[in-house]
Amino acid sequence: LHPATAAWAGVAAVKALLRLGWRGISRNRRFSALFIINLALGLTGFLLIGSFGASLSRHLDAHLKEILTADLVLQASRPLNEQEIALSHTMAGPGSRFSRQVSLYTMVKGNGVSRLAQIVAIDEAYPLYGSFHSAVEPVDEPVITDLQQQRQLMMSREAARSFALAPGGVLQIGQVGYTLAAYIARDPGSDFTGLSLAPKIYMGLGQLQESGLLRFGSRVTHHHFIRLPDTADAATVAARLTTALTELSPKAPEVRVSTTVDVNRRLGRVIGYFSSFLGLAAMVSLGLAGLAAAFLFREHLR
Repeated sequence: LHPATAAWAGVAAVKALLRLGWRGISRNRRFSALFIINLALGLTGFLLIGSFGASLSRHLDAHLKEILTADLVLQASRPLNEQEIALSHTMAGPGSRFSRQVSLYTMVKGNGVSRLAQIVAIDEAYPLYGSFHSAVEPVDEPVITDLQQQRQLMMSREAARSFALAPGGVLQIGQVGYTLAAYIARDPGSDFTGLSLAPKIYMGLGQLQESGLLRFGSRVTHHHFIRLPDTADAATVAARLTTALTELSPKAPEVRVSTTVDVNRRLGRVIGYFSSFLGLAAMVSLGLAGLAAAFLFREHLR
């Protein structure tokens, strides 16, 4: 055929196919609507699941400091000595803020019920990022201050319910009884690190010594939180501080320095597995939509 004739024949064939297709769609509206909705649902599920995984990763990257509650964290199984504390202050530089936390697991007793609990003793400056929240609003600062001066506790409503404890009730921790001062619905860093062996109970750092739990053989974790100035580079400060602490005890470094990069690396593995699962679920949903579309089209042709 002449090229012009072949082109005209091709255009005519396409027009005829489009006309036949439109005629089939217009005469079978129920089938057409079901076919389009099936494909739309499959594509929508695929896009939404992929978008959710990306949004979750962006949210974690933007809230790493709230998860760690600081820019740097020094962690050890013993209290830091004066030389190590002075070194951390020097490396952090002027304008930095500091906070301490001591945590351990122990059995506590209330209203005749004994359960395992994680005791978290905090100072008045904690948290450096984020805040404690009750059911409707942040916990007032005077409540945190009272923890340092009085034998008081903060815990979640679910943890208090396990001890049948109401505000004003007494919980026996170690050798001392402590009064429940306030409920907390969310504590700093718990949005993504809420997995724990036992419910958390918060008390003042100065009150922990009176309980008698800090003795030889106790499994205790000491945290020193550092909030750097906005102009400081946390990675550089962490590298210098790690080197300086290693030089103090080169044989067996006992203090570990963590940054938001370390948190991001650990969470990145979990989010990577979760994103892979979401991607697999999205592919399955799209494949099922394709199978349903093929079945509908085959039945329509038959």
